[in-house]
Amino acid sequence: MNALLLTSYYLVYRSLFMYIGISIFVAALVLGFGQESMHPFIVLLTLLLVSIPAMEVIKHESKSGYDKFVLTMPINRAHIVFGHYLFYLAVLAIGIVITTVTFLVYFFAVEESYVQLLVQIAPSIMLVLLIGALIFPLLYLLGPEKSDGVLIVAAGAAILVSFLMERVVSNLVFERFALNEAETSSMIVYSLTFVLIGFIIYILSFLIALSVYKRKEF
Repeated sequence: MNALLLTSYYLVYRSLFMYIGISIFVAALVLGFGQESMHPFIVLLTLLLVSIPAMEVIKHESKSGYDKFVLTMPINRAHIVFGHYLFYLAVLAIGIVITTVTFLVYFFAVEESYVQLLVQIAPSIMLVLLIGALIFPLLYLLGPEKSDGVLIVAAGAAILVSFLMERVVSNLVFERFALNEAETSSMIVYSLTFVLIGFIIYILSFLIALSVYKRKEF
């Protein structure tokens, strides 16, 4: 598994560092000179930018011929699919760390509550997980040569689903359970619900992608 993750890293490490640099620069620029209403957008943009290289791993594997070579190694197809999903989570975790550190420094400087960070980052984590959950099965099914179109479709569908989920979660947490939006504990529950939904869908996506990949002929 370590070899699969390292291979994914070396296939995209240049673009990964480039997107990390861009995301840090844009976040610092907006936090320094932008309006507060742009903060949720910056959180989402940072996570998306950092995650883009992980979405391109399959395309790079196809171009280099690695996708066929890896099948000759003493590993099963479940390991290959799991490696793609795990690398995506690892890159997403890097984006979360960058976002968290950047906003914690900002909130410390302006003396705002750190709870706002959780409220802003949780829906974005769910959205990026949804994009990954959609893009991998589609790439296995349609092929990496259609990766650009798949990314656009996955992003559009994920945004729509995320918007619907946000309304459902808001209704569930604040109306059905009658929690108070002003309470920190309520906002934590509200935020963690998004993350939980994202991971559940991501796990289901892995099972679907594994089924597709096992039937795939090279």
